[in-house]
Amino acid sequence: MQAKNLKLLSGLELFKEFSNTELMLVLMSARTLAYEPDQIIIQEGTDGDALYIVKGGVVRITKYDGRGREHELATIGSGECFGEVSLLDTEPRSASVYAKTACVLFKVGRHEFADLIAHHKEIERKFYKAVALILAKRLRHANEYLTFNLEVGELISEIRKEKK
Repeated sequence: MQAKNLKLLSGLELFKEFSNTELMLVLMSARTLAYEPDQIIIQEGTDGDALYIVKGGVVRITKYDGRGREHELATIGSGECFGEVSLLDTEPRSASVYAKTACVLFKVGRHEFADLIAHHKEIERKFYKAVALILAKRLRHANEYLTFNLEVGELISEIRKEKK
């Protein structure tokens, strides 16, 4: 069972540089939680306090817009994670996460993680390096998305002007 869990974690971008010993330490600081379909895992706006790793099943990530409409941002499954930013800051959760199917998650709480990195500086270095790379990739993606939306907005404005 532990070999499967180690393989799961080692496949995550967040932990790809971790040794098996370091991965075991992460697993030892995690709790295993089970959720039923449609059960809420984290609520947008609440305090972020943990990283979650999907061991099995599928979750959906949603966010409400300014008009109160809920949008599905992503679905993620086994071998993926969410909530890693909450190990870095104390800001409220930026989105909600629901179980899409029955699922099992590993939860690494902020306090447990702080204790882990306080005693294992190599884990701390590898984790923060991985998070920096992940956030840089997300920022690039967000920039592309924003640029695309600006272009669409400009095209719509041009079409409206032409119709007048």
